[in-house]
Amino acid sequence: MKKTILFFLLLAGTATALRAQNTRFYYQGIYYNNAPTTTADLIFNFPKPGKTKVVFNFYNVQKSTRVLLELTNIKQLNNLPNLDSMLTIVKNDLRYLSDSLKQDAIVRRVDYVMGGIKPQIKITNHINNSSTYTINNNELADLKVGQDTLRIKYKTTNGDSIKLIGGVKKMNVLRYEDFFITILANNLSDIYTLPESALLTCLNRLKQEITPEYVNKADAKSRYSAYFNMNTNEMFSPSKMVHIKYYSSQRPELLPNIYSSLQYVNGSFVPSMAAGLRYTFGNCDLSRQYIFAMWEPYFFFRRDVNNSTITDRNDFITLRYIETELNGKKGFDFVNNVSLGYLVRQQGNWFAPNTIKLGLPGVRSGWLQLEPELFFTGLFKRVTPSLKLTLHYQ
Repeated sequence: MKKTILFFLLLAGTATALRAQNTRFYYQGIYYNNAPTTTADLIFNFPKPGKTKVVFNFYNVQKSTRVLLELTNIKQLNNLPNLDSMLTIVKNDLRYLSDSLKQDAIVRRVDYVMGGIKPQIKITNHINNSSTYTINNNELADLKVGQDTLRIKYKTTNGDSIKLIGGVKKMNVLRYEDFFITILANNLSDIYTLPESALLTCLNRLKQEITPEYVNKADAKSRYSAYFNMNTNEMFSPSKMVHIKYYSSQRPELLPNIYSSLQYVNGSFVPSMAAGLRYTFGNCDLSRQYIFAMWEPYFFFRRDVNNSTITDRNDFITLRYIETELNGKKGFDFVNNVSLGYLVRQQGNWFAPNTIKLGLPGVRSGWLQLEPELFFTGLFKRVTPSLKLTLHYQ
């Protein structure tokens, strides 16, 4: 009875550990790594700059000024409003905050949310603990080493419609999603010297590469990115139009797979290899999931009476599930992992017949994974603990 209770507690604990790392936040068709912690964060800083599925960068719009166009959906590109008119409205409203946006050594970010009854504005001052200076006309002056940021948030349709059901009536309404215009300049006052059609010029350059016909046929689940030098009118990254699009890891794939391991079990350090198939799925914004079906031979070494080395190979058939965070911290971090293997070939006295092995959640850094394993027969009889270090080739 105790063994039965232990078995179910172990399974429950594994399931809990697998769910504990799930921090998915679904917003406008995209999974994000972390949910916004406050209402202000959701309104002004979500998603964070550069985290949408579609990001286009325009350098040298004026001197060192850079413009980012961030879309939730590539199909929004055919439904954008007049961006320069939007910027004019923002510039007029920010004149009321001129005292808060004065030129000094403080790096500022201004978030401007449009689309409601009234605009919503947030100013963030990034004050460095240290001070930087320069000498100007024999006088000490503050030196600014970062750029100011203006980020405008608005909504536009992607051309799709959804059914809205109210009472007995059904009607189709257009689906609206967020898009962003981000301007980085040495000082926020530089936005007032931008040419009146600066954003239209950027958009027209983009549409030389991504035409309306391309957008209509585009895959809304894929990601798109490009970098333009507006001085030279060149797209410098990627080098070819075909590479603007890169597919989401939501597209599953079935591939051959191998990995090698070293573990301590039954009083010996035991190398092993694994070969089989790996099925990959998941969401590119958060994590990837893998299911492995592997043939996994373990190699034990001993010496006979003549002091010759004898290799005993014990083969397992193993099913494994792994989930890895795409934006996890550097170094070793917790990894969702569980595996179940069955001994199909026994050689020597290292394992009892019908041995089962159970892999548990561990830690991982890049291709290296460290996990505990349990070897047992029946319902947790003859339990032998082990620690396994695996090098994944993927």
